[in-house]
Amino acid sequence: SCKGLPFTLDLSRNNVVTVQSEMFTQLSRLQCLCLSHNSISQAVNGSQFTPLTSLRVLDLSHNKLDLYHGGSFTELPQLKALDLSYNSQPFSMRGVGHNLSFVAQLPALRYLSLAHNDIHSRVSQQLRSASLKALDFSGNALSQMWAEGDLYLRFFQGLRNLVRLDLSQNRLHILLPRNLAHLPRSLQLLRLRDNYLAFFNWSSLALLPRLEALDLAGNQLKALSNGTLPNGTLLQRLDLSGNSIGFVDPGFFALAERLREINLSANALKTVEPSWFGPVAGALKVLDVTANPLHCACGAAFVDFLLEVQAAVPGLPSHVRCGSPSQLQGRSIFAQDLRLCLDEALSWDCFGLSLLTVALSLAVPMLHHMCGWDLWYCFHLGLAWLPRRGRQWGADALPYDAFVVFDKAHSSVADWVY
Repeated sequence: SCKGLPFTLDLSRNNVVTVQSEMFTQLSRLQCLCLSHNSISQAVNGSQFTPLTSLRVLDLSHNKLDLYHGGSFTELPQLKALDLSYNSQPFSMRGVGHNLSFVAQLPALRYLSLAHNDIHSRVSQQLRSASLKALDFSGNALSQMWAEGDLYLRFFQGLRNLVRLDLSQNRLHILLPRNLAHLPRSLQLLRLRDNYLAFFNWSSLALLPRLEALDLAGNQLKALSNGTLPNGTLLQRLDLSGNSIGFVDPGFFALAERLREINLSANALKTVEPSWFGPVAGALKVLDVTANPLHCACGAAFVDFLLEVQAAVPGLPSHVRCGSPSQLQGRSIFAQDLRLCLDEALSWDCFGLSLLTVALSLAVPMLHHMCGWDLWYCFHLGLAWLPRRGRQWGADALPYDAFVVFDKAHSSVADWVY
């Protein structure tokens, strides 16, 4: 940014095709030059900006620069910020190499953007700089570079004092521990947004001992279950928003004692458990759980927990909403429906009793219709076998020796019964 610099020249969107040193004669005091959104397609070789000995910020984004020469921009000894983003056309040309060794020859460079250049092959095997603090390498094809064996494994390792590294939108499907092991150990912020990571080895964070902020938003993580954040990590900010996280292991965040900001928004969480955080919960400054399908069952424990840490939960009264049951979907977690808070045991008892009543009311008429006569016969047959009190044989004996029951309405029986 040119803010705060008194001598600035903006030549953006001027259809500039080439840059020559004669264009900047008598501009030695110029501190910021913006040449973005032009059509510059030349190969810079270290002679284009010779008069600009005081230049600190150079914006060449949205052009077609060819970075073939190793001496590019070396005529700018005080250059602190260089933006080469959106110069993808030369990098897409087959068989053309690109030399990034000029970075090591810029002693004052603090910020470099190589973003959205679709860098994937035929570049220098390693970036080197003792001064660079921030590198934006988003929007490239680092997945393809790291897939080529060890060729680009140490691509960032030569940036000894790098503090901020942006690897967003690099089509990463997996991040191996050896990839993290060859990143600068001085890193304090690592962005991995909008990749395709479905797995992350959390124990490998120990390979970045100074890391304070990790951004994994917009990936494909489904659970935080393969281990926990390592003990002793200096991690303070963790962004996991925009994933598909539906499960978190108990104690996952507990060992990260310096953790202060956690973003879990836009995931698939149905609850938020205090056991995930352990003693870290009380020290949190930000715990974002918005845009999750929280299950607002009667007496849900996560409501009490969020009330305990409400100072850290943005939008708690209105933006933290229920995803289920359907009666509360899209409503605040505090919009409880008392009809859902009946005694559960009583509800099951009433359900069982009503089910039994319905079953009997259906079974009794059906059995009477289908087996009524048979049941009546069996009942009386059994009754005849029961002993009777005071049964006397002789005078009071019945005048017959057998008792036969038949259905005279049945045609097959009526033929032989008189």
